[in-house]
Amino acid sequence: MIPFTFFATARQDVSIAGHVIPAGWQVMGLTWQTSRDPKAFRDPTRFVPDRFAPGRDEGGGTPSAYVPQGGGPPDGHRCAGEALTQLLLTVLCARVCGHWRWTAPPQDFTLNMRLPPHLPRDRLRLTLERR
Repeated sequence: MIPFTFFATARQDVSIAGHVIPAGWQVMGLTWQTSRDPKAFRDPTRFVPDRFAPGRDEGGGTPSAYVPQGGGPPDGHRCAGEALTQLLLTVLCARVCGHWRWTAPPQDFTLNMRLPPHLPRDRLRLTLERR
């Protein structure tokens, strides 16, 4: 997973939280930070599997609050590999869950924020056993 969604060039001066980004500067969208915005998501640092289930009011009413594959509708600006990624992740999950029993031994899951991508301090160690 890459913790940013796009690189672009600011077309005009933009002011964000009191900071000015001049026209012509290179910018990048960061999914890690935007996905943890408490204005958009209740308890943003907690893993909630059904956060985007029908009927839930997450995203603060903003349809592009969660943008791991790009913002907007499916025919809008999206990652070119989105459909392939979804297919490969489905196949991977089916294989891993169907053929392997996996457990996570005790470890430090605190994110190391020094360098992207932000990984758990113990790098997420897993024990796999064939079923």
